[in-house]
Amino acid sequence: MTSPEWFVSAIDNSPEHYYVDVEGANIHYSLWGDSSKPGLFFVHGYSANSNWWDFIAPHFLNDFCVVAVDLSGNGNSDHRQNYSQELYAKELKAVCEDRQWNSTTFIAHSMGGSISLKATSFFPEIFTQLILSLIHISEPTRPRLISYAVF
Repeated sequence: MTSPEWFVSAIDNSPEHYYVDVEGANIHYSLWGDSSKPGLFFVHGYSANSNWWDFIAPHFLNDFCVVAVDLSGNGNSDHRQNYSQELYAKELKAVCEDRQWNSTTFIAHSMGGSISLKATSFFPEIFTQLILSLIHISEPTRPRLISYAVF
């Protein structure tokens, strides 16, 4: 069985790798494309990493400079003693600052969506748009979960 051409072509487009320090942890992110183009920021889900976007990110390069982060404790980023939504939000902001993006579009999956949604309350200025995929949101006053999928 052979892989489809679109997949092979995307995987052949290797990203550059960068690190930014966030409160003592080196946070890794991958970058594809021309830095002069508008940004597009991918955030992975639980127990995932930036490589999950390797076959997706290259399809946006005609219009965007694409970044995919390894949230702390995942991929090539450092682990921490303690994790919090605020620390993850600071990691997203630090990558934006490192790229010199005042605001950008985020595409976030699963837990990355929850983190990104919470980050909008800490740093709303970095979000031009937030696109969520397969995210569960629990309303504090109601025991049920609300599921959203945006494609």
